[in-house]
Amino acid sequence: MSRPTIAGIHHLKFNVSNFDRSLDFYARALGAKRLPEFDHRRRDGELFAYILNIEHLGTYLELRASPERAAREAGLDLVTFSVQTHRDLLAWHDHLEGNGIRHSPVFTGGSVGCWPRRIRMAGICGSIRLKHTRLRAIFRLIHTGWATEI
Repeated sequence: MSRPTIAGIHHLKFNVSNFDRSLDFYARALGAKRLPEFDHRRRDGELFAYILNIEHLGTYLELRASPERAAREAGLDLVTFSVQTHRDLLAWHDHLEGNGIRHSPVFTGGSVGCWPRRIRMAGICGSIRLKHTRLRAIFRLIHTGWATEI
């Protein structure tokens, strides 16, 4: 019997403790746009998830209201994004600066040389680490602060 095929990733789902702060974070950091026509509501009308579109992500991002799960997932590396060059990585640095998003400087070094350059951005709803390897530049979205109300 042959294995069925997968068409791709339908969407990513991140549990969050605060819709508005999370939406603001993703809009400023990644240019996310809320698609209100795809909001998820319970039968009683209560909103429980936003659907976001992020250019070049290749799928949608769901922000789901779940403070308890968000707290349990704090610190997880949820997604790793790719950029083409180190110059692109530096452009992300400038983008974060221009939008007032806290982040680290570009880091260099590494024990085995796998992650010689990186930037870590911290926000209310998470952090972004930008790193450059010999093979490609990437940035990771890391779940760090979604359960913290500031």
